[in-house]
Amino acid sequence: CQMWHRPGKDAGQSLKECLASAWEPLATKLASGQPWAGMLQAGGREFALELHPLRPEALATGCLGIAFPLEGLRHQLQAEVQREKELAVRHLVGGISHDFNNQLYAMQLQIKLLHKNLAQDSYKQSFAQKALAAGEKVSQMIRQLRVYAGKQEVQLRALDLRKFLQQNRAKFETWTQPHGLHLEMDAGFYQVLGDPAQLLQLLEALLQNAREASPEQGSTTLRLHQSQASAEELQKLLLPDKAYARLSVQDQGTGVGLEHRSLIFDPFFSTKPKGTHAGMGLALAQGIARQHQGVIRLVEQPQGCLFECFFPLEPAGKPAQAQRLPSDLFILLVDDEEMVAEGTALLLQSLGYQVHAVTNPQEALHWLQNNEVKPDLLLTDFAMGSVTGLELARQVRSLLPKLPIVIFSGYTDAALWHEATQAGVSAILTKPLTEEDLQTCLIELL
Repeated sequence: CQMWHRPGKDAGQSLKECLASAWEPLATKLASGQPWAGMLQAGGREFALELHPLRPEALATGCLGIAFPLEGLRHQLQAEVQREKELAVRHLVGGISHDFNNQLYAMQLQIKLLHKNLAQDSYKQSFAQKALAAGEKVSQMIRQLRVYAGKQEVQLRALDLRKFLQQNRAKFETWTQPHGLHLEMDAGFYQVLGDPAQLLQLLEALLQNAREASPEQGSTTLRLHQSQASAEELQKLLLPDKAYARLSVQDQGTGVGLEHRSLIFDPFFSTKPKGTHAGMGLALAQGIARQHQGVIRLVEQPQGCLFECFFPLEPAGKPAQAQRLPSDLFILLVDDEEMVAEGTALLLQSLGYQVHAVTNPQEALHWLQNNEVKPDLLLTDFAMGSVTGLELARQVRSLLPKLPIVIFSGYTDAALWHEATQAGVSAILTKPLTEEDLQTCLIELL
């Protein structure tokens, strides 16, 4: 039985040669009329093989062989396993960052109020200022964790990637200093739905990673071109079969070892020596790519690393997503964390607003139904035990159809915004709230 003719190579191999020690038990099984299944290596490739006797009711005089090449299947399974692991880690990170963000916000509110009430020239005020600065650094880290977890709001709009890269070239050159930067852009139309601020974060992470990996005289190449990926290649990346812009970053470093390639997009993973920076860089970049319905992959290279980002191309003239709106004077505030409710109320009062704060949705509904004075705005937390901010918004909307409703939450992804719009919510604010966020939101709604 001859198998796998390769033009220009050998004329094929016999089953006996391919299967080696498995040949004798296989031949005995087939001769008795029973099928056989197993693994086979032939022509430098690996196959799953099934052999079926042509005359199972009697002694077999021949067999039918069905071989399945494993390369594509293995890559697809590896991609699915990696994606499942990534989703599990993102879910864990999202939950932890949300709870941690709530507690941090409560702490920051108390420190802000302390800072406001200390004398302007007070020596003690400097300690509060330092605590606020430290809290802001933690907030930035939490925002990165939320982006990775897919829980940070993305403001997608029609974006020309060519113009975007040209406009931000100076930033890219700064991020790769002291190495050189080569920017290459193929001709063509590269409109995607993107959030400019988050795409800058993605490129900052990739370019700084390239800078750290490159030797002193090395350079980094940033290239934009249309993807020529086949349907099979896109399937391995778990992407729909459509047109993509491919944005790639290549360095001249030593590359990533085979044992580390499945780990490079994990939060805080690093191959750098102990004591050097190991943060959210590549994990953050992958999280942003996922929120843009794309993906980042590492491509094997003889030297250095090549990271390719895939972003779905959009037809010309697709309208940008509608902007959000927000609020005003007498505010009904709802948050089940007493410390957060108290601190937010004091912060709003310090901005000149009247506030009535309650710590559960049922109390808020009771107050609205039994109080003649109606608020100008409802400001409510999202996650509040059995009744969420969205459920409260729906019930309030039935009582007061024109009342502006604002939700604030550590979770501000696209799915939340879609549900909030359907529930009649006017705006969503991200925890931790700042005075600037609140003022801007309230003035816009007014």
